[in-house]
Amino acid sequence: MSVGFVEQTQYYKSRQSLRSNLVIAFLGAMQVLEFGELIRTRQITCEELTQLFLDRLRRYNGILEAVVSYTEELAYAQAKRADELLAQEVYLGPLHGIPYGLKDIIAVPGYHTTWCSPSFKDQVLNIDAGVYQRLKSDGAILVAKLVSGSLAYDDIWSGGRTRNPWNIEEFTTGSSAGPAACTSASSFSLLS
Repeated sequence: MSVGFVEQTQYYKSRQSLRSNLVIAFLGAMQVLEFGELIRTRQITCEELTQLFLDRLRRYNGILEAVVSYTEELAYAQAKRADELLAQEVYLGPLHGIPYGLKDIIAVPGYHTTWCSPSFKDQVLNIDAGVYQRLKSDGAILVAKLVSGSLAYDDIWSGGRTRNPWNIEEFTTGSSAGPAACTSASSFSLLS
């Protein structure tokens, strides 16, 4: 079973917005700069794009086991702010409004940083990691913390085992297990 491009277009046929349908239909083929251009030219809002990526993550995470936690509240707040800036003619650059996921080894205030290990399942590091600071200042939208394997090693983590979206009998492994699965399943264009 594959969670690839054909299934994603079937899932979104019922969506109301034609432009959202067009974006999601090409999600697997589009690159960060192409999404950025759609946002910059206001062909899609940051909130709409955030919703599309969150929907896709939720749809396939039960199979892939690539997401440790969703940052939905933060994502919608960041997306709303990004849209407000655009309305004021403020464009922060090519990452403005682009949804992304961070490995769960990267600290984000108010969110668990578990290192995918049961030993750290309740750990919250209330600091901004440097990479998170940079992406936030560029207007990117954090939608999820992703599997990095337990202590950034292997494909097994405290929540399961991350699968390859093109062959779910196989697994992705290492510190980029979650980002690799999500990118391959076209759930993200930008990951860190």
